[in-house]
Amino acid sequence: PIGVLQTCFKEKFGIPRQPGLVSEAEGLLKLNDDPFLKTAIRELQGFSHLWLIFVFHQHDAKNWKPSIRPPRLGGARKVGVLASRSPHRPNPIGLSAVRILEIHADAAGGPEIRVAGVDILDGTPVLDIKPYLPYADSIGDAKSGWAEEPIVRTPVEFSEQGQIALDNRSGDKYPQLRELIVQILELDPRPAFQKRKMPPSSPAAEGTSYGFRLLDFDVKWKIKEAKFVVLDVTFYEVSRQFILKGVDGVVFVADSQAERMEANIESYESLEKSLDNQGYDLGKLPLVLQYNKRDLPDAVGLRELEATFNPTHRPFFEAMANRGQGVMETLQAISQAVIRELRG
Repeated sequence: PIGVLQTCFKEKFGIPRQPGLVSEAEGLLKLNDDPFLKTAIRELQGFSHLWLIFVFHQHDAKNWKPSIRPPRLGGARKVGVLASRSPHRPNPIGLSAVRILEIHADAAGGPEIRVAGVDILDGTPVLDIKPYLPYADSIGDAKSGWAEEPIVRTPVEFSEQGQIALDNRSGDKYPQLRELIVQILELDPRPAFQKRKMPPSSPAAEGTSYGFRLLDFDVKWKIKEAKFVVLDVTFYEVSRQFILKGVDGVVFVADSQAERMEANIESYESLEKSLDNQGYDLGKLPLVLQYNKRDLPDAVGLRELEATFNPTHRPFFEAMANRGQGVMETLQAISQAVIRELRG
């Protein structure tokens, strides 16, 4: 890589599916401290946009599948992965066109390029950059295939508490925080299966709450009357430390539905990262896995679930929580594991 991209997206949830959809999403490309790279970006300031060629560094290319369910189609239809822009590809390489804001060739530690309109996870390795050329890169009569439907945007509001929290958090450091949150939420960042089964206007969606990490904050929001209402904006470390403080054991619950596998993997990776940030090693903590919704016809096979989430063969239980099956067994197992750990 020639450098690393630092962005406002600290986790996968909330990242827009394409560049430019969230114009306020900024990133800082920190190039390696190499005098050749300083020379290599000479005259780049004359361009308004550039292409970022990067690696989906949190994706395991060994587990790629030939077909995927694009979120744009609500997860209801499969297409070939090479007929999509999914990160889950044979070679996990990404390509995004972003707007250039500033270039600092003499920055300490290596040149810096500040960009906007990013759709990339924080800490992403960048392989190369190329200037965007309108006469060559903009194709007016291009067809969009299965992605031709217009993008639906959901209204976003702030509750009284949400607005107070926003006012306290934005200030000079984050002057565009409100617009950034609005642009992300109006695209509905929920997993495709939730958007399909619980559209914002459905009774099933009413009152459901969500949260995601953005910049230094946890953004909490819920669905109310077909709108997304921001409830609170809290500092990330405060909320995470509160949740993880003094943790003795972990139960990881995976949804067995095939369409939920990607979200399950993201959730597991987020759990590992959050624990690591607090000084915990998930490999050493008592851990019990629960595979829920085993009664559904599209449930993933137990062998695949175990290979994905339980390579070290921790205790696991198949469950149907709506019937109470496997729930108490899971709780008993984690309780016993924690007691054994505390006793040494």
